[in-house]
Amino acid sequence: MPTLLSLWRKARRVSSVASRLPGSTSLRFALHGWQREQVINLNRVLRGHYAYYGIAGNFRALQKVHRLVERYWRKMLSSRSRKGSVPWEVFHRIKARFPLQRPKLYLPYPELQAIAVL
Repeated sequence: MPTLLSLWRKARRVSSVASRLPGSTSLRFALHGWQREQVINLNRVLRGHYAYYGIAGNFRALQKVHRLVERYWRKMLSSRSRKGSVPWEVFHRIKARFPLQRPKLYLPYPELQAIAVL
């Protein structure tokens, strides 16, 4: 399933490179600015992703995307200074203050069965 963010994978060399997937540029540009602006932009990207892929039977994949966006956001917050990485405890406090939108099904099972043609 294509995701919105750049997934990190090991290249043939030792260094890591970003695999470019659809929407990864919009996610990367969403991570500039203050944390409040970042969350507004990330939630905008996530809402669009959930609206497009949020059909019945796809909830687990939406949860994976949510988790990957969280990890990517922490990685980007860690790369903003030379002080090192943002610990998970600090990141959880940031998440509590500025929560990311949780996955949502826009087409649940009853509605999907109503439009399904056998």
